[in-house]
Amino acid sequence: MVLVLTGGLVWYFFGPRSPQLPEQAKILVEPPPDSNAIPHTTEKETVFEASVEYLSPRTFAPKIVVEENIGEGTVAPPHVPKPKVRRAPVVDPETGAVEPVPEPDIPEVVKNWSGVVLVPEVARVSKAYTSSVALSRVEAHPLKDGRLHVWVRMRNKMGYSVEVEKDCRFRAYHERVHNRLGFESVTIPARGYADVMFLSPDASIEEYTILVRLARDKVGEGDEDLL
Repeated sequence: MVLVLTGGLVWYFFGPRSPQLPEQAKILVEPPPDSNAIPHTTEKETVFEASVEYLSPRTFAPKIVVEENIGEGTVAPPHVPKPKVRRAPVVDPETGAVEPVPEPDIPEVVKNWSGVVLVPEVARVSKAYTSSVALSRVEAHPLKDGRLHVWVRMRNKMGYSVEVEKDCRFRAYHERVHNRLGFESVTIPARGYADVMFLSPDASIEEYTILVRLARDKVGEGDEDLL
């Protein structure tokens, strides 16, 4: 009896835990009256198999749903906030000593996902994209520190590979300024898809806007409206 009880206690303290919605992400599930947040629903499954790599230790993974007949797929490198760099050395006006420019802080790709899957009301997701690409799935994965991983499945509707530039704009609750990550390119296979993850720079995200455009050097005559 003692052995059974001890084993149960060990499993309770060290075994996998059920996903818990972080407090700072509740704004997306139950937006307060003064919020413009798009309502999200909680689901127990995800189509983004690569997202499991970012689970917090000892957290149960959601069910992975494998979509069929969606063509060849690829997973883009994580899209994280740009490092903040001091562009010039600092010179002490009294001594003339020069303080060297420090190495930029590279944002870590946080492996702290709570395991919770939030799916926005698709009709209200704010997004801008080209006529060549469709965003077939969007999920918000709250991290335990309050930030978000926003996962997007970009489907190429063309019969040839397409290079696009993608970005995500975030706005935190009670903030007026949107923080953008900056455009980065990804190539989507013909009739296939690319899975992309954006990391929010802040916690308590109220709004996010997904932006996709044709790579600038790929724009031809008549395509100017896609930028």
